[in-house]
Amino acid sequence: MKINGQEFLIGADPELFIKDKQTGKFVSAHGMLPGTKEKPYKVKYGAIQVDGMAAEFNIDPAKTKSQFIRNVTCVVKQIEDYLGDRYELVATPTCHFGKEFIDAQPLESRILGCDPDFDAYTGKSNPIPDVERPFRTGAGHIHIGWTEGQDVGNPDHLEVCKHLVRNLDYYTIPTLAIDTDITRRELYGNAGAFRPKPYGVEYRTPSNFWVSSPKTMSMMYDLVELTLRKLTSLNDTPSQEFQREYGNLSVRNEMRARYLNKSSIFSDEKIIQGIHKELGGRYV
Repeated sequence: MKINGQEFLIGADPELFIKDKQTGKFVSAHGMLPGTKEKPYKVKYGAIQVDGMAAEFNIDPAKTKSQFIRNVTCVVKQIEDYLGDRYELVATPTCHFGKEFIDAQPLESRILGCDPDFDAYTGKSNPIPDVERPFRTGAGHIHIGWTEGQDVGNPDHLEVCKHLVRNLDYYTIPTLAIDTDITRRELYGNAGAFRPKPYGVEYRTPSNFWVSSPKTMSMMYDLVELTLRKLTSLNDTPSQEFQREYGNLSVRNEMRARYLNKSSIFSDEKIIQGIHKELGGRYV
C-alpha cells in the first residue's frame, strides 16, 4: 500500500494446528510437512515449515489487500495439499494437546520460540513462556515493511517500531470481539509485543484467528492500513479519549487489561464503534 508517498509492505507468519478428521484429535505437525525454522520450504507466494507442534507459514510481502488475501489463502491450500484428505488445518489461538501427549514428542517439537520479543510500552524483553503448560498457542504475526537494512538495535528505529505497535494495539481493538481466547495472551501476544526488523517491524500481538476466512483477513489488513494512515496524517494519535503519554505505566496496564479481557478504564464499545466507522462500517 502507498500512503502519502510512502510504500508499505504487509506480510505475515501464522501458525495453524492439524486435526485428524477421523479421530477428532489434534496431532503434532512434526514429520508431516517440509521445512524448518532454519530452512523454510519455499512454495508459491510464501514458504512453509514446522514450528514445534504447529504448521507455520509465511507469505511474500503484499502491496495490496487482494495480494495479501491471495498469498495467505494460496499458501494455506498448499499446506492442505501436503496433508491430504485425512487432516484439516485449524486456526485456533490455543490448542490443548495435553501434557502426556506433549511430553511424548521429540525435543525439537516441545521447545518454544527461543528469540525474545519486546514490550512496546516498557521497551524491555517479554518473559519467556512456560514450556510446561499442556497446550500450544497459534500466532498470527503481522510484518510491516517500509525500509531496508536497518540496524534492529538503532534507538531511532526502535522508537518508530514502538510508536507504531502501540497504535496498532489501539486500532486493532475490534479484533478482540472476535478473538476472545485469553489463554494464549497469558503466554504470548499480549499488548505491545513486537520485534524490530531490518525492513520494519513484526507485530506479535495478534493470534491466528484472522486466518479463518477472507473476511477476517480483510479486516486485519484494513486495521493495519488504518493505523498507518492515521500515523502518516497530521492527526497521528488514536483519539481524544486516549491522549495520554504512551510510556505511562497506566496506559500500558490499560492495554494489558484489554488484551486479557479484564475491566478497562475506557468504553471498548465506544472505541470499537469509532474504529468501525473509520472503516466505513464494513465489519459491523
